[in-house]
Amino acid sequence: MADKNVLEGWLWRVPFLAGLLLVAVAIFIRLRLNEAPVFQEPEKHKNVVTNPIGELWRSSKKNVLIGIGLRMGENGNSSLYSALLVDFISAKAGVFPGDKFIGPAGVLIAAGFSAVLVVLFGALSGRFIGLGVQAMLGPQCTLLPELFGSRHRFTGVAMSRELSAVLAGGLVPLVGDTLLAVTGNSWLVLGIYSLVLALISFVTTFFTPETKGRDLLSLENA
Repeated sequence: MADKNVLEGWLWRVPFLAGLLLVAVAIFIRLRLNEAPVFQEPEKHKNVVTNPIGELWRSSKKNVLIGIGLRMGENGNSSLYSALLVDFISAKAGVFPGDKFIGPAGVLIAAGFSAVLVVLFGALSGRFIGLGVQAMLGPQCTLLPELFGSRHRFTGVAMSRELSAVLAGGLVPLVGDTLLAVTGNSWLVLGIYSLVLALISFVTTFFTPETKGRDLLSLENA
């Protein structure tokens, strides 16, 4: 009982406090990094955009939507697994009796594999087509910046990632919990939800331009 009180009382806050240290380290490193030449070039030619979001939406709406579509399967399914896995297994306590740690342990192990696989699939993305969350995330780290011209590359990637994070990852816990509640914790409805997210990204690939060998100093979008 004492351990439970400690956990519920203050111990769960420790990871959040540790996150402050991580942010401080990240800021320290970033302040000492030189800006990449591809970002310095627009400043040399006075091509810096004063209203990046407005200009991006006028000139690059298609590529932003492509970026969002590409991330629906990756970001949505990633949140589906990590946010709903523990709840789903807890709801199925009768199916998995006596092991309340199987959900958190599964998420932890999967995260360890993901840290390696995202780098591996990123390296293979120029040669092979892969399936799965990390096989999508790895290539995206290269593809999304290549979709946009140098004038608004940063804004384009940020808009694509953050809007898709809201539409896919942000809504997954709410939609997923609702579907589980309505269907009596059926795994099938979550499988269909996962399939729909993946299909959105799959269809989007047919509208995505080839960016291999693209000049990142170009002002034009891919």
